[in-house]
Amino acid sequence: MKLLEAVKQPGLYRLWNSRGKEVTEALFFNEILKSIVDDGNDWDPGTFNWYLEDEINFADWQKIEVEVLPIVIVK
Repeated sequence: MKLLEAVKQPGLYRLWNSRGKEVTEALFFNEILKSIVDDGNDWDPGTFNWYLEDEINFADWQKIEVEVLPIVIVK
C-alpha cells in the first residue's frame, strides 16, 4: 500500500494498492487514521470507496514515504 498526496490540494491523500491497481477516494489524513481499528490487529479497507488506477490522473498526485512507528496506548 502506498500513500499519494495531492499536488494542487495539500492535505488530501489517497491510498494506492499498486498490486490491485486501485486507489481510494481523496481523503484527509485523519480519515485514514480513523480506519485503523483501536486494537491495531485489523484494518477495514471497505471503509473507503476504491477506484481503478485508470480513473485518476497520477500527474495530480505524488507518492510520499511514510514511516509508521509502533505506538503503545496506556489507559
